[in-house]
Amino acid sequence: MKVLTSNLVGVQLDWAVAQCEGIKFQNGYYYKPATEKLAAWNVGLWSPSTDWAQGGPIIDREKISITTSIVVGDWVAYVKGRSPVIAKTALIAAMRAFVASKLGEEVYIPMELA
Repeated sequence: MKVLTSNLVGVQLDWAVAQCEGIKFQNGYYYKPATEKLAAWNVGLWSPSTDWAQGGPIIDREKISITTSIVVGDWVAYVKGRSPVIAKTALIAAMRAFVASKLGEEVYIPMELA
């Protein structure tokens, strides 16, 4: 299903961020190799759109700018060279901006996340 990046929320947004990060994401959990040398997997809840411990490092690494909009009162985030993204929370705006910078203005989301 095709969704505008600016409309992504919840599990759809978290799934899209996982795609950008190269993380396997299923049923609200992420799966990624613990190390390059081990076959073990780290498993945990994945919600960078609501968890600053997960979304914050992405914001820092990608240098995502976040501010409030005087006009609409919501949060605005952008990655240099890209259009700004608006959302009700700073993390949602930042993660939308991140996804837009990596995957574009529209994203194909699996039907099971609809």
